[in-house]
Amino acid sequence: MDKQTCILVKELIPLYCDKATSEQSNQIIEEHLKECDSCKVFLDSIMAENEFKKEMGQCSDEVKDDNENYVKIAKRLKKRRRMIITSTFAAVVFIFICITSWFQTFFNIGGMEPTYDFGANFVANKLIYSFRAPKQGEVVVLYYGDNVCMKRIIGIPGDTVDINSGHIYVNNELIDTEYTFGTMQWEGDVNYPIALGEDEYFVLGDNYENSLDSRYQSFGLVPRDNIFGKVMFQTNFSLTRTKVTTAR
Repeated sequence: MDKQTCILVKELIPLYCDKATSEQSNQIIEEHLKECDSCKVFLDSIMAENEFKKEMGQCSDEVKDDNENYVKIAKRLKKRRRMIITSTFAAVVFIFICITSWFQTFFNIGGMEPTYDFGANFVANKLIYSFRAPKQGEVVVLYYGDNVCMKRIIGIPGDTVDINSGHIYVNNELIDTEYTFGTMQWEGDVNYPIALGEDEYFVLGDNYENSLDSRYQSFGLVPRDNIFGKVMFQTNFSLTRTKVTTAR
């Protein structure tokens, strides 16, 4: 086999594999390959190499596609995480605003012992009376002049309140006084019985002997508009504190 022909064919084989040779060249190469095993082996190696490159190119494209998918997924997850963080922060701010708007911590300096300890903090719900009227027996916070007081509702609009010999009667019925401290020594300076008008409330402090309340003309009956919160519970925690006086 002519060595020069083999050299020429081997130089053309890469182009032949890429289909970049003419028909005449193809005929010469194919005729030569029928007789030259060395050139056949060379052709097989070139074709194998081209196939390998093709497969690697496909793998590279797949890897590229996978990477692009991963990037898209990562961006979506990042966006979703950012939305979750933003939503959570907004929810926390909203809850904080609601708590500080609807609830308030007060500081008791007397008049409601032993129900609420002297010097203790307690939480009042300022929203509840936007939906319903105060009820008998509820402990409320109310305005008395420039002060904030904590008292218990004894009589509600339409009731008749009477205090006789230290006992409290509402609509001629003796009310439960298990939450009171001691026996009532002072019935006040008002004339009993007292008929409550529309939006009028009769209130007392649980500690009768240390409370200025509806038994006294200087305090009087409490208008509905002056009652702004229901006492919920005593707590050691305080966001903001408002001092509650005995009104005495």
